[in-house]
Amino acid sequence: MPAPEVMPIVEKMPEPMSATEEMPAVEKAPEPMLTAEDIWGPLSATAKGAVAVFEILCDCAGKFRFHLKATNGQIIAVSQSYLTRQSAEKGIASVKKNAPMAKVVDQTVTAT
Repeated sequence: MPAPEVMPIVEKMPEPMSATEEMPAVEKAPEPMLTAEDIWGPLSATAKGAVAVFEILCDCAGKFRFHLKATNGQIIAVSQSYLTRQSAEKGIASVKKNAPMAKVVDQTVTAT
């Protein structure tokens, strides 16, 4: 029995853009999240002299988060989102309480 004949799929190449045609608009980049200084003004001398600073932020969804910033301004930890500012403050208190005792568990190493 002969094999059935298969027709190849041929797609037409898209037409090149004309010189007068405009490129589609690129969506605007999202607004950056506000920092503590944006919300409450300049940080106090105590906060600026601290080893690290917690910043409470309100994200674009209206929820609260906090960042932990090192003295060089780099964000070294980012929280989950919280429904209230008080919940974010409790999260900060929990990190302050538990971080000094925290152990490092390397889950990138496979058991042999």
